[in-house]
Amino acid sequence: MAQAGSEGLAERGAAGGPGAGQTAFGPAADGWPAGTTGPTVDGPLGRLVYARSGDKGGNANVGLWVSDPAAWPWLASTLTTDRLRTLLPEVAELPIDRYQLPNLRAVNFVIHGLLDGGATEARRYDKQTKALGEWVCARYVPLPVDLLARAWQGVDLPL
Repeated sequence: MAQAGSEGLAERGAAGGPGAGQTAFGPAADGWPAGTTGPTVDGPLGRLVYARSGDKGGNANVGLWVSDPAAWPWLASTLTTDRLRTLLPEVAELPIDRYQLPNLRAVNFVIHGLLDGGATEARRYDKQTKALGEWVCARYVPLPVDLLARAWQGVDLPL
């Protein structure tokens, strides 16, 4: 279901199946710029992306954003529901809603059913998913070297 205007774009992804969680208006299909090209290096997502997460009843909510406008096309095309399922195998079979918020350079995911009936009934160690965003940011992904150089100017990072 797409929302009109610049408020954001939403997609509902059922678990499993080819292209699960993607729709025709995904990042590259609707005029959204594709991610950067060029050399990459594997590193924690958190080198380029910030996160905040929490519970919404029995669902988990995780928002991820970049501060650099040049990194937004990469984030929008890279952090899909399929990629989130790969980064977080524990959500692979759960329905996920993905919202793009281009004015905030952010994507937001609602992971349905991760917390069973809610925080008080959850069997997870992180019952309110406050650490879920940091867990996503700790996962290794291919990071564009040009964006790393912009983000970490003057800092000696081992690439």
